[in-house]
Amino acid sequence: MAIRHGKDLIPRILGGLGDLRLELNDSFEIVHHSLSAIAVAYAMFTGEGQLYTFMVLISEVTTPEINMRWYLDTAGLKRSNAYLINGVVIFFAWLVIQMHIIGFLLVFVVPSALATMNLIWFGKIVKGLKKTLAKRP
Repeated sequence: MAIRHGKDLIPRILGGLGDLRLELNDSFEIVHHSLSAIAVAYAMFTGEGQLYTFMVLISEVTTPEINMRWYLDTAGLKRSNAYLINGVVIFFAWLVIQMHIIGFLLVFVVPSALATMNLIWFGKIVKGLKKTLAKRP
């Protein structure tokens, strides 16, 4: 089983940071999480932007499922029931959480970058779910 970060399986599944070894795409991830931590700290200490910060943090609810999907894929379990169930859970979690957050945020005229990214990801999730369901007997 070829797992990229085998020693930190549980932290990755739980949406943790995992280890911080620099790899090709990790520099973006480090910058992203550093800026997020700064924004959360700013909101905590100043009392500004708490609603927006809460909405962004709640959007991370799907991170464990996304991480689990990567592990199932890497372990060669794309045809397993666990992979299918994981995909369905991701679909409904994004539908319920992310899409409602987008609607709520847009009402308050928050920048639409988050909405655009979530819509792109949701489109990929729908495409992947269709592809997975089409392969099932």
